[in-house]
Amino acid sequence: MITSESIKAGYSTAVSRNILTWQQMIGKESYANMMPILEPIYERKEAILNNNITIESNIINKNSKITLYDLHDGKMLYLLTQHSLFNRRFHPFILCKCQRGEGVINNNNHECKIISHEEQIHYYNRSIKRWKNKRNTRGDLSYERKDHMDWIDENNYGISHFGIHPNQLRRDNIRFDVFHLRCAITRRLMEYVRKFIIKQSQELKEKFSNMLLTFLTSYNVLVWNYNWDFSSYLGHELLNFIENAKTIKEFLTTNFVQTQLLKDLYNSLLV
Repeated sequence: MITSESIKAGYSTAVSRNILTWQQMIGKESYANMMPILEPIYERKEAILNNNITIESNIINKNSKITLYDLHDGKMLYLLTQHSLFNRRFHPFILCKCQRGEGVINNNNHECKIISHEEQIHYYNRSIKRWKNKRNTRGDLSYERKDHMDWIDENNYGISHFGIHPNQLRRDNIRFDVFHLRCAITRRLMEYVRKFIIKQSQELKEKFSNMLLTFLTSYNVLVWNYNWDFSSYLGHELLNFIENAKTIKEFLTTNFVQTQLLKDLYNSLLV
C-alpha cells in the first residue's frame, strides 16, 4: 500500500525494504501453478474497482479513491498476461504498440502509442474470436497454441486471451518492479569500474582497495580484487556502493588524467 505522503517522504519500490512480500509459494513459477491462487484475488480486485465491495478499514477513508496497481517483475507480468514474449519478433511490449527495434530505427520520428484499456479489451476479445474460429474450422490439432501466439505477435499487438482479463488486471495499472533492474545496472557499472582499475599500477589498485574498505566489507573487496562475479553482493551491499558513488568519483578525478572515457564512467555512477 502506497500513498502520496509516502512518495513525498522518499519511499521507493526500488528498495527491497519498502516491499512487503504478502504471499509466497514453493514451486515452479508457471501459469498452471499460479492461477488457482491468483484468480480469486483478481476477481476480488475487479469487484473493488467496480465498487461492488466495501473495504472495511480503520486507515482508509470510505470516501477515498482507491487504485489497485500491479507491481511485478517482467517474467511475472508476461506470465499473468500471456502477452507475446519479450524475445518475439514483432510486438513484445505489454503496454504499447511499438514493434521491436522501431524506436531505434526511426529514433527521430518515432512516437510510442500506448494501448488504451478499451483497446486491450478489444484485442483480447479479437484473440478469443480467432482462436475459436480456427479451432472450429481447422480442428484442434491443426491450429495449436503456438500458431495462435505467432498470429497475435504479428497481427494483434501481442495481446492474447490466455491470460488474466484486462478488467481484472488492468494493463494501464501495471507498474514494473525496477528493483532487480537497478541491481543489474549497479553490478554492470561495478564491472566497468573494475575493468578500469585492474589495468592500473599495483600501488593504485591497493589505494583503490583501501578506499573501498571505507564502505564495503573485506569480503566485498576480495570479490573486486579476485575478479569474482558480483552476483554475490547482497542488496544492501549494492546500496552501499550506490550511496558512495561520489567517493568513487573523487578517487577517479584525483588520481587519473580526466579523459572522456573516465568522465563518462563517473557520470554514469552518479546517475
